[in-house]
Amino acid sequence: MKKIGVILLAAVTALCCTACSSGKSGSAGESSVSNAAKKSGGLEVKAADGVDQDYIDLLKTYFEAIDHDNFADYQKTVYPPYQESYGKYLESDGSSLEQSFHEDLCTRFDEDGYDGWTLTELQIEYCPPEKEDLDDFFKAYSGAGIFDDAFVENCKKDAVEMHDILFTLYALYDGDEEAVPIVTNGEIFVLKNADGAYLFG
Repeated sequence: MKKIGVILLAAVTALCCTACSSGKSGSAGESSVSNAAKKSGGLEVKAADGVDQDYIDLLKTYFEAIDHDNFADYQKTVYPPYQESYGKYLESDGSSLEQSFHEDLCTRFDEDGYDGWTLTELQIEYCPPEKEDLDDFFKAYSGAGIFDDAFVENCKKDAVEMHDILFTLYALYDGDEEAVPIVTNGEIFVLKNADGAYLFG
């Protein structure tokens, strides 16, 4: 039974609809990951040629943190100024970054009738430059009240580079034989600064 999960992984990522929604996957289509692969552990990452290893490692850590409900590892992946701004935004609504992580992000893929799931495969590639519009991401976050124009300007000054990454994510649901795509051509915003690679999510 397939689980159709057209879900974006940050609270406001649903607002971040850029022109880069029709990218071709950087690796082959259907996943053949089975229960045997699930038992071996670990998320398999298939990256298109040219994707920076720092971003591969970053996204693997991020999705494995979600899979294992590990807030400390999740924090390592998220751009620190964004953590601060988004945390304040959540606190104004009576929540917190940690609460949102455990109660929202880590339950995004839950399905009725299944006790759980394991993320098995992540396919990633850069959004084609002609379709990449990072300003749309900033506009969406600013429009949602997560941060202001000053934050955007500081982020652009701080970043050595920024990218929109397309991803397809597979999960194996408990009791099923085959992993299924739960996000297809999702988008996630990554950047590098002097301290390392981070994402907004």
